[in-house]
Amino acid sequence: MGREMEGRGFFSRNLFLINASAAYLAAAAGPLWGLGWDNPALPVWTAYIFVLLMAAAWRALRPSRSYPSADLSFIISVVLAINLFSALLGPDRHWLQPVNFLLVALCAMYYPLGFTLGVAGLIFALEGINFAASPYNTGTGPVVSLAVFGAYLAGAALVFGRLFKAEHKKKERALMAVKRLHDGARSIGLEDSADGAVKCLSPDDRMHRMVDSAVALDKALEDLLGTVSAALPAGNALLFMPESGGESLYPRVYLGDDCVMGDCLITPGQGLVGWVARERKPLLVSDRARGLGYLKQEDGVNSFIAAPILNGSVLEGVIALDSPEKEAFGEADREALVRFAGIAVYLLQNAREYQQADSTAKNFKAMQTISSEVSASLDLETILEKLAEWSREIMPYDYLTISFMEGDGALRFKTLKGYDGVSAPKDPVPIAGCLLEWIVENRQTLSFCDLDQRTDKLPIFPSKELQASCRSFLGMPFVSQDKVLGVFTVASRQPDAISGYQQHMLSIIANQVAVSIANARLHQMMRQMATTDGLTGLINHRHFQEKAEAEFARAGRYNEPLSVLLFDIDHFKKVNDTYGHPVGDAVLKKVAAILRETVRTSDIAARYGGEEFVALLTNTDHEGAKKMAERIRSSVEKGRYVLDGKNIPITISVGSASFPPDGKEKKELIEKADQALYWAKGHGRNQCCAFGPAILDKAALPARK
Repeated sequence: MGREMEGRGFFSRNLFLINASAAYLAAAAGPLWGLGWDNPALPVWTAYIFVLLMAAAWRALRPSRSYPSADLSFIISVVLAINLFSALLGPDRHWLQPVNFLLVALCAMYYPLGFTLGVAGLIFALEGINFAASPYNTGTGPVVSLAVFGAYLAGAALVFGRLFKAEHKKKERALMAVKRLHDGARSIGLEDSADGAVKCLSPDDRMHRMVDSAVALDKALEDLLGTVSAALPAGNALLFMPESGGESLYPRVYLGDDCVMGDCLITPGQGLVGWVARERKPLLVSDRARGLGYLKQEDGVNSFIAAPILNGSVLEGVIALDSPEKEAFGEADREALVRFAGIAVYLLQNAREYQQADSTAKNFKAMQTISSEVSASLDLETILEKLAEWSREIMPYDYLTISFMEGDGALRFKTLKGYDGVSAPKDPVPIAGCLLEWIVENRQTLSFCDLDQRTDKLPIFPSKELQASCRSFLGMPFVSQDKVLGVFTVASRQPDAISGYQQHMLSIIANQVAVSIANARLHQMMRQMATTDGLTGLINHRHFQEKAEAEFARAGRYNEPLSVLLFDIDHFKKVNDTYGHPVGDAVLKKVAAILRETVRTSDIAARYGGEEFVALLTNTDHEGAKKMAERIRSSVEKGRYVLDGKNIPITISVGSASFPPDGKEKKELIEKADQALYWAKGHGRNQCCAFGPAILDKAALPARK
């Protein structure tokens, strides 16, 4: 049963390759049953092989491909396709041969030499089959041509293979050098450190500074090795340190000849250096030292001495020396090397403490800068823009959202970054059934380092417009005084884009910003209370005067019309006396709501005092003001004001005046609108009156009570 499943797995894994081979064999045998350029079956076979070739290419190029089987299927399918058309071309196929050399060169660039030679051998074998089956190849000339083609093909594979192998080795050495430099930086750095300026909180700048510290440490260690070599004459002196996140040792610094392999790795227990690392003991070999692990040739080495660098029970590294002389080192030298190892511990510890003190100071300075900038502003929009700016410095995100709690289980999105062409939803969005709900309910940070697209059952955001294609995600709540104010998220299209350091720094900034957001919202609420009527929600009399002053100045500057509507509720005292003040308050709220919904967003509606309301209509002339006044009056009259199943009839009287014909100053225009209002009240109420000649007749004005 197991063998059957294994065989079935082989055929399923190599289905494309088997189909391509079968199609090739059928087409290559075509001359036996008359397949040629004029045969109708040729397009069918050609299309079939082309489809298989595209399928193999998709398998090779997709992110989840299985290397090297998918690549092998693709390469062999290409070789079969080229060879098939070469066979069909017959004597005219020579122009296709450079394609074979190009394919060999590409294989040499990306694959090992053995793989490239295998592809070259397959090409030559197929060419040999075509040669044997062709009736045109007679005499020694074609045989020589085939042999020369094979020799060139093998030579190209070897030359390109060696050339690219050397380039790959150079690249690997360079990458290894960079990696070890970063390892050295991490060996003296701290995961929770940060740099001084806010911009220097970025991981790249942090790593640059740590690398600078590592280079300085390397110089100190080289000086130490120079002192050791002077005190204990040796051919080579090396200081090994553990790889970051691993146990293998690499030569951090070394002095000596060119035979030292700077890219070597020694595991604990491997060779003499590995023995010292595993046993945590010094070692002395006086004759024929072998198994060093760091030299290209060990034949000329006789003496070896090494000592572990121990910080308590933690292995920090190994100091090793070798010499071509027999018995070059003695027991006194071993004791001296142990003391030098203690000095190395001191240097490493000193570097770490300095880095810690420096990073702590810069971290404190950065947080102080953030705190000062945030505390200096009580404007919410400014604070949110600062947060987006600082977050990009720390983590170059693709998407950012900032939202605030509004109501029960809903978020209002205030800031979106990276969503080109997408606007924040105008209304609060319920968050039930998405990951943001989890963040709010648990008041905890949520992070994904490799988030796939299988999040349809539990999406990140409550709105489809915000469901971006991200692989890395970080969401954290704004919490102040044990209350969730909102949610802050960043995301990247790349996997593993958010490190622990970045998450830590963003959480610190988010916590600091949460306090400032609470203060800004409190300030905004107090400001709103100072400018808004508490009962109706309209702006109050004082704030209306301020806004009206600005609008009058603008209208005078641009020579635009402006109108004022002043109205009050008819017989409102009777409503209060008959039904009580709570009903009167409800009527005021209803009338204010009608006024707010009727006027334009550019207009200014306010409670003027008691049962009086005012509306400032921007860019509106005398006729426009009359139409708006009638619209408001009609809406109030048609409104329903129900008490105990009975409708209370409510009407209003409206007076209007317009700039500039009725007055050129704010005070004058409001007085004219007030005169028109009292004219309307004195002539039957529930009507609109625009200031005009009839109003100027003082006898027509009722006495104001």
